[in-house]
Amino acid sequence: MAASATTVLSGSELNMVLDDLRRLNTDGLRGRDVELSEAVLEHINIVPKSSPGNAGMLKSFSRDWPEVLKASEFQGERERIEALLPKLAEQAKAGRVNAADLQNLIEVKEVMEARLAGQIQEAPAPKYIRAKRFLEDLQSSIRILRQPDVAKYFTPANSPTAKTVRELAQYMIEHDLRFAPAVTGDEVAYLKFYQALATYDVVANRAANGDDLAMKAN
Repeated sequence: MAASATTVLSGSELNMVLDDLRRLNTDGLRGRDVELSEAVLEHINIVPKSSPGNAGMLKSFSRDWPEVLKASEFQGERERIEALLPKLAEQAKAGRVNAADLQNLIEVKEVMEARLAGQIQEAPAPKYIRAKRFLEDLQSSIRILRQPDVAKYFTPANSPTAKTVRELAQYMIEHDLRFAPAVTGDEVAYLKFYQALATYDVVANRAANGDDLAMKAN
């Protein structure tokens, strides 16, 4: 059955393919590799297996707000979030999150949630859902900011660089990492990456079964 955009963007489909590659990884992954662009990789959110949240919004905050949240009644909250998130991200990288700044972010998020809930009968369902998902992504970032080891989410170990799909998959398998959901602004990259990952998974399976053609350009 073909993957849906929903399962790809949630990260679940990516992790299913990664688990299949993990099964094949008895003596290293093999097979003709697939190139991976830096522009795509920078939008793929990778976390430790036991992660309580997703640092994606902290790493690449998009100011492309969902349409509902662009309304004038949300302007004050938007401006506060746009000021707080980059500041908190820098604090997180240094491993010292300011409690007052974090509390301010929590409070403004709660105000925005309450105001959005008041529009549930007025806003078209797809637009309301996109706005709600944005705030859920923000809450996921807040969970990361609350972690005593928050700095680890910004280290090279959890933000790997890779030139190819095989290189990335091998690294994630060896370091027990998982794909986290896409956040606002990541969607196109996730869909492109899934195609590359799935393509390599097919090749790796063929190589594991002795297909010489799949091994060419290895």
